Amino acid sequence: MDYELAFFSEISLVDWARYIYDILDKKMELEVNYKEHSDYISIGCECLSFIIDTDEIIGVDVLKDVFSFEANISIRIQIFGKTFHRGLELLFKMLSIIVKEKIEDFILLENGSEVILKRINGDIYTYIQKGYETDFPFGLLEKEIKVI
Repeated sequence: MDYELAFFSEISLVDWARYIYDILDKKMELEVNYKEHSDYISIGCECLSFIIDTDEIIGVDVLKDVFSFEANISIRIQIFGKTFHRGLELLFKMLSIIVKEKIEDFILLENGSEVILKRINGDIYTYIQKGYETDFPFGLLEKEIKVI
């Protein structure tokens, strides 16, 4: 399953990549691969991978036009099918750490169209209604999630 995590941040793309690596490696104690390529950074672990484009941020204008969200960092996330539930759990545990440690607003999209999470001024929202095909582990965030 494909996800996109986007931020507006003063922190550089490389610093965000290293921060995500550190969360997965040191705080979540996962075996993580990190590689800087000429135009992107890849981070991978047991059941998900992250791609951060460093050359050109694709789709940022769509985020603003369609979702009313201004971003300067976009991270593509792939959760592997056979370990989907574990990957989703790891993603939400990582987001929980980000929510506790960072103040940046963010948006998490599924397949580029469904708003799973949107953090604005410290409040977290979801557009996902009960009965949605995926049971997201919102409780791992340890924050109130407002349904829109």
